[in-house]
Amino acid sequence: MELQHILGSTYAVETPGALLPLYRTAEHRALLVDTGTPADAEGLYALLQQSAIQLTGIFCSHAHYDHTGSAAFLRKRFGCPIFAPAFEAAVGATPESYRRHYPNTAGVGPQLLSQAAFPTDTALSPLRRSLTVDGAVFRLLPLPGHTAGQMGLITPDGVAYLADALLTSLSHVKLPTSMDVGQDLRTKEGLLELDCKAYILAHRGVVESLQDVVPANTALFRQKGEELMASLEGTMAEDVWRDAFCRRAGIHTTDPFKVSITHRNFGLFAAWLQEQGKVLRQDDGTYIRI
Repeated sequence: MELQHILGSTYAVETPGALLPLYRTAEHRALLVDTGTPADAEGLYALLQQSAIQLTGIFCSHAHYDHTGSAAFLRKRFGCPIFAPAFEAAVGATPESYRRHYPNTAGVGPQLLSQAAFPTDTALSPLRRSLTVDGAVFRLLPLPGHTAGQMGLITPDGVAYLADALLTSLSHVKLPTSMDVGQDLRTKEGLLELDCKAYILAHRGVVESLQDVVPANTALFRQKGEELMASLEGTMAEDVWRDAFCRRAGIHTTDPFKVSITHRNFGLFAAWLQEQGKVLRQDDGTYIRI
């Protein structure tokens, strides 16, 4: 792991799977934004210790294990509070609440869920627009869609962290994770109104402009919708339609967790197509194109 300088007092911790913003409120004090997976915990702690950085706060953008997996661990080590969007705080409060919100966690054991769960000290209303830590004022950005309560923030240096609202590497994405596809698209398109000095995307991307990134992301979502539509022939039960889509998209995984994620994501994209009036779910549970 390394600490990458972005701008002014804004840095990012480079983990194997993500960029985690870190804002230095003083020479040896900082707010960490998201915490990576449970496997990142010891490495994060070692890096912060080596850098003589005392965490005075942790901001969790949303309750996914690859963003909250080290939160409880670091909170205990540094004795610092956790700030999180209210809805995400409720989802991630306990292993049980986590599993109930994401019932398709096949293959995920109790230990991982226990590590991913995190105690929130300050739950942030979706109407709240700023957060002050150590005298530094961060602008809060509601980013619903990927999850219901996802939030990003803008550091005092004018650097925006967009969590999982946008992706930088799109070629390998078979079916994006989005709890509300329509809302997700509206959130993405709204990001074009931002005027920040730089943008940090969680899964390893720092860009100075979103003018190319946003259209590429929205195009990917619409392309996946078209692929679902092309896979729906005549009248199909959801599992038959999903299997047809997976063959078309080249999704061949047999890992229980990945299979369950694919099933969930497919269902949410199917719901979006229904909202658009492109497909109809009939009384017997089968689907047809309109």
